[in-house]
Amino acid sequence: MNRNPSPSPSPPPRSPRARTSQHFEDHRALQTVLGRLEASTDIQLLLPLLEELHRLLQGHFAREEAPDGFRAVFEESPHLYDALDGLLGQHPKFLRDIDQMTRDARACLEGPMAKLREEVRVLCDRLHDHEAEETRLLTEALYTDLGESS
Repeated sequence: MNRNPSPSPSPPPRSPRARTSQHFEDHRALQTVLGRLEASTDIQLLLPLLEELHRLLQGHFAREEAPDGFRAVFEESPHLYDALDGLLGQHPKFLRDIDQMTRDARACLEGPMAKLREEVRVLCDRLHDHEAEETRLLTEALYTDLGESS
């Protein structure tokens, strides 16, 4: 008796409607992340957003480039193949650009930003000490009776 399970059959190709629905669902998710990226003014939030965008695009691009992806949707429109090839050809550059921006953001956070954060921390410590010393001196001047007043 053969106890090895037979390999599971590959999933059936997705219907054009299912492919199109997934495509628009991907685009909604991408638009959300792009909006958050465009509005971001905090480099510490930028890094995870870039990583999320990369992850979303990898899946999105893989679905578009799959055998049952865009080519299957465009089977009845071969006159659009050149334009489609141009768009699909942009995918690797988008991912490389995001990878570079992620490296740049990480380097900034670990380099200039880390240095600046340390300088700010030291400045704050110095100002706390300065204010404490001023308060101590002021308190001494106001509340210490040296018996010198008339």
